[in-house]
Amino acid sequence: MNVAMFWKAELPEWLAARLPSPAVLWIFAMLFAALSLGTVFRLVANRGDATTIGHQRLVSLRTWWILFGFFAVSIFVGQLGVCLLMSIASLLALREYFAMPNMRSTNTPTMAAAAYAWNIGNYVLLASDRPEFFLRFSPMVGLILAIIASLLSAGPSDHVRRVASHYWGMMVLGYGPAYVPLLLTIRNADLGIVVYLVLLTQCGDIVQALVGRRFSDGRGHAITPHISPRKTWEGFFGGLIAVLGLSIALGPTLLPPDTPLGIPPLVWHSLIGTAVFLSAFLGGSNTSAVKRDAGVKDSSSLLPGMGGVIDRLDSFTLAAPALFYLLCLPVTK
Repeated sequence: MNVAMFWKAELPEWLAARLPSPAVLWIFAMLFAALSLGTVFRLVANRGDATTIGHQRLVSLRTWWILFGFFAVSIFVGQLGVCLLMSIASLLALREYFAMPNMRSTNTPTMAAAAYAWNIGNYVLLASDRPEFFLRFSPMVGLILAIIASLLSAGPSDHVRRVASHYWGMMVLGYGPAYVPLLLTIRNADLGIVVYLVLLTQCGDIVQALVGRRFSDGRGHAITPHISPRKTWEGFFGGLIAVLGLSIALGPTLLPPDTPLGIPPLVWHSLIGTAVFLSAFLGGSNTSAVKRDAGVKDSSSLLPGMGGVIDRLDSFTLAAPALFYLLCLPVTK
């Protein structure tokens, strides 16, 4: 009896309906094992290391465990858990954005409250299976709320800059990440599609950082030296290769089985992996430019060893919409 048959035959119906698929459970088991081995390795390597770098690595490791726990709980809760997790992350990211030095002159409590209410409304629509209202009306409703909040809370001076800066944050840090739970509305999609997106974006970020660190002494070729000096072409291609391999390995299991436009599965999963990586890279570079403009390295210190929520959410701002629209392409039989 294979795993899928065991899942249907041996587990109580109510429990089988609540838990993720066997493939997702296996992936979480492997992630837990990998994180445990990494923890042991890091503790052994840092034994007796009292330097600031050694302490920062241990703090970062602890943050990874916390993030893994939150992500695992949200997946096991299901669609509501994913909506709740992304809603909280978006709210915290918007709060960090409004607190940046270059936003303090344009931000008002009324405008911030309008953005928070709009963000919560988006996830209420998604959690109640109303994705069509989210897609059709949310962007325009967000713009209207930003305009009204600006008119009510300040005078005509800087009205355009005030509305534009707030609307930018709402679209990038609120609307974009909301596409993560929206993925669950795609044909034949289950929680594996969210796991797929998270694994690809985080794999790309980690490999880029590891490879880029090897070339951080001037030997590397920076892509955007004035925005992200440590992001090199060497790290870019290393991350792309890693994401492509992961997409080809996981795509057939975690993505909907039908490929659009008659594209062969291997080519399709390679295209998706490339699109997710490129859009995640662009999302990270976009928020990095905002932080550079604000004169800050990290959006906050909420996630010790990593920075703020924006620093972890940036990849999803464009990668989630890109994956959604690719998977919405028509399937031809």
